[in-house]
Amino acid sequence: WHWTPLRNHLEVSSLVNYMEDFASGPLALPITMAGFLIGGLLVMPVLILIAVTILAFGPWWGFWYALIGMTASAMLTFWIGRLFGRRVVDYLPGSRVHRISRALASKGVLTVVALRIVPVAPFSVLNAMAGASHIRTRDFFMGTVLGEMPGLVGLAVFLDQVTETIRHPGWNSILILVGIAGLMVFVAWGLSRCLSSRSTEGDHGKSAA
Repeated sequence: WHWTPLRNHLEVSSLVNYMEDFASGPLALPITMAGFLIGGLLVMPVLILIAVTILAFGPWWGFWYALIGMTASAMLTFWIGRLFGRRVVDYLPGSRVHRISRALASKGVLTVVALRIVPVAPFSVLNAMAGASHIRTRDFFMGTVLGEMPGLVGLAVFLDQVTETIRHPGWNSILILVGIAGLMVFVAWGLSRCLSSRSTEGDHGKSAA
């Protein structure tokens, strides 16, 4: 998307205006899902898709539509990785790639949750990499939903407050906005530390065994 004319259409304001036309109709969810699925295949920034969804449909429906769209996109790119990348991993049974794949699979849901909270690569790339690994589909699905929810809740509340601050500017609105942003950072940091600690404890337990 970055090197094609599509980048000229990735303006949040114009996309929000387009999606608002469907906000109260039956096509709201199908169009949102189509946007996330196409965006996932084109490796578009998932934050833009989330922001557009929440701003167009509001914090409540925007949260649920984004959750469904992100999960559908994640499963699609996961299965693409499973169909094409898994063969490469299976052909290298003694390689470091294979050992890493097995190690990731052993942590299952916890690994996926950690990658959702502290992403180390684009959303679609992580999904395809997970599909190529030995992580079970059920673990990936559960980890994806659990890992998406904290960030989506935070973004829904944050963007709703941004809209409120623009409509009613003032020190109170700004302070609330800063407070929400600070809380989001703190929660993300706390969750990442917690997941890292649990992962380390699990590794030590296996070593002792």
